[in-house]
Amino acid sequence: MDEEFARDVLFSLWSPLAAVTVASGERKNAFIASSVTCASFAPPSPMRLTVQMMKVNYSYELVQESRAFAVHLISMDDMNLVRLFSTASGRERDKLESLSHSIGVTGSPLLASAVAFLECRVVNRMDAGDREVFLGEVVAARKLKDAELLTYPHFLASASPEMMEEYRNYMAPLRPAIAEMAQQLRPNA
Repeated sequence: MDEEFARDVLFSLWSPLAAVTVASGERKNAFIASSVTCASFAPPSPMRLTVQMMKVNYSYELVQESRAFAVHLISMDDMNLVRLFSTASGRERDKLESLSHSIGVTGSPLLASAVAFLECRVVNRMDAGDREVFLGEVVAARKLKDAELLTYPHFLASASPEMMEEYRNYMAPLRPAIAEMAQQLRPNA
């Protein structure tokens, strides 16, 4: 298999960037999801979506406990959220402390600056190797403003070199754990 080609194809499938927030008791966190996808929305089916979460992330632990999360669409003017949510662990600092937010019906933080949010309760999950895919049923939703959504290609084209370096430095220690998980999932040759 041509792995570079496959990565390029997978890269093009990313949806608009979404901030995901979660809380369990007094602990809360946020991250930028690499994939959020509509799972169902036509009646009589319940409205559902999927979100991928890296198993090594603090938010993954909190979602397992709370069984809830909120997905936020973010605007191109809110690139600072990508930096805030993607360059340090929630185990080390409160990523939401400087942001205006409220608490939703699921207990998840709701970002005031978002374009829209969808609050979800977890109804199922699937192991995907270094990530887990959570199926969430939408229990609350609200549009907060009109704005063009931030996409990953726009982020890459607009992010400063300093921001990209911060992200690479944050991800560097995670890569061995991710590679180890991937190795464990490969069938023996």
